[in-house]
Amino acid sequence: MLVRAVRLSLSTLTPESHALLKRAAITLLGGWFIYPVAYFIPLIGASGTITAMILITFTFTVADVVVKLGFSTQIHRVAKPWTAEDVRAGYNDHPESIWISSAGSQLRPR
Repeated sequence: MLVRAVRLSLSTLTPESHALLKRAAITLLGGWFIYPVAYFIPLIGASGTITAMILITFTFTVADVVVKLGFSTQIHRVAKPWTAEDVRAGYNDHPESIWISSAGSQLRPR
């Protein structure tokens, strides 16, 4: 479903925004791949129950932080130019200025 949504968005996003959305989807799917792999840690050489559980917990924690921060940051980077394009095209009114980049590009409301 996620892959389908990213593919369908190609016609409505700028190439830069689409690349960011694609990267966000890959980040999320890659994170989901880590969970089953972490369950196999005891089978690939981590000896001892406590050692394996600590390693699994550490892996899950790092994966959660990286995936959640990475995904949300990339989605935010997609949303800003998409909102700006909607305002420019007249599809959406936005009551505040929209900062498109840290370089100071700004779209002011009408």
